[in-house]
Amino acid sequence: NSFPLLTSYAQVEEALHSLHDDRHDFGTVVVDSTDWLEPLIWEHTCRKNGWASIEAPGYGRGYIEANAVWRQFLDTLNRLRTERGMAVVLIAHSAVKRFEAPDSEAFDRYELKMQKGALGLIVEWADAILFAQEETRIKKEQLGQNIRTRGESTGRRVMQCNAKPSFIAGNRYALPDVLPLSWQALVDAMQSPAAQAA
Repeated sequence: NSFPLLTSYAQVEEALHSLHDDRHDFGTVVVDSTDWLEPLIWEHTCRKNGWASIEAPGYGRGYIEANAVWRQFLDTLNRLRTERGMAVVLIAHSAVKRFEAPDSEAFDRYELKMQKGALGLIVEWADAILFAQEETRIKKEQLGQNIRTRGESTGRRVMQCNAKPSFIAGNRYALPDVLPLSWQALVDAMQSPAAQAA
């Protein structure tokens, strides 16, 4: 079961409060997606402060104010988790961004398609950040004097559970590096002896 498409942050708040206060049998709340929620939070922040845009106040102040709304949102999710026993899943799209590493040359990697401050709050809050992808392998072909390298899909969809230079991931459950992209595989891994000891 799901809520209809929510088009304002007030509707998001109402839906979450309904999940907290009303009788239901739902065990999981899924927010699809946080990068689509972000503009609703910006719009809410601008309306509350009388700004034309999130960048109107200058010097990043708009984003700082929006981060306060993100904190309230995450607090509400915490209440669903602790007081209603619900699992919380946040989905976000990724984008390739340049990463300026302090100890090496800059490189490209997948990051969540969100403003840096909100991204930091979510990464810090989450118990597991899993990068879903279609598994690929590198195939090399000899073409005369040249070698052509190309990626091809194995057809297997996976969750990357631990960080690599090319993407953000990590967890507090001692999960293996890769799991099949399925809810049952994740639940089984989280209930393993290694995860229970973490």
